[in-house]
This record gives sequence, C-alpha cells and structure tokens, in this order.
Amino acid sequence: MFDLDDSFWQIVGTIIAFCGLLLAVKLFPYQLKRKSLSYLHYSYSLLTDRSEGFRGQIRVLYEDHKVTNLNVLNITFSNDGIVEIRANDFDHPLSIQIDTDCKILSASVAGTSPAASSGLSARGNDASFQ
Repeated sequence: MFDLDDSFWQIVGTIIAFCGLLLAVKLFPYQLKRKSLSYLHYSYSLLTDRSEGFRGQIRVLYEDHKVTNLNVLNITFSNDGIVEIRANDFDHPLSIQIDTDCKILSASVAGTSPAASSGLSARGNDASFQ
C-alpha cells in the first residue's frame, strides 16, 4: 500500500520535518520571555460562632475586641514563567478583597524569593501588595 522507499514519501517527510524545525526555532524566543503569575490559597477556621462544645467557655480577644469567627487565609503568589515579574509590569498594585462582613485583623508577607522589599497595607477588608 505505502512504500516508504518511494521518493515521494521521503520528500514529504523531509518537508514536514523541516517545517517542524522552523516552527520550533520561531517559537523558542517566545518561550524565554514568558511571565506567568499564579496563586495558591488555602484557609482554615480556628474559631467559629457555631462551636457548641465550648460556647461560653472560651473568649478570644484581638486588641481588646471580641472575636467570634477566626479564619486563617494563606495566599501564595508565584511566577510560573521564566522571566522576572517586576512591579512596573502592573498598572495597579495587587489587591485582595474579601467579603464586606469580614475584617482583616492582620496581614503580613511571610517571605519573598529572591529577597525583596514588599509594601503591604491592610485596611478593613482590603489588602494591597506592592
């Protein structure tokens, strides 16, 4: 049916291989310039107002204010690309907004790699990172 010794199929195979090689060479520089910001988040609840077993027995205060629901949210930003993402790549600082009935009690940057100074501000239910 198909005779691979036929010169026609050898020429077709050579052309396809050459086109694939040209495509790989053409796309290679774009692979080197790739920036990709991704994030991973997880949260866990330390205290809820539905904790029936300890109702009235435990009292949690944060800066002299009673806390009824306490959740920890950890967000990790990472660059999955090859090229460094700089602050001037963004029009605005990264910001995280949570529900209006929630309040950010504390926000911090656990670490950066490579080491960098990062500006973090938290107000009410909004946190911004520079």
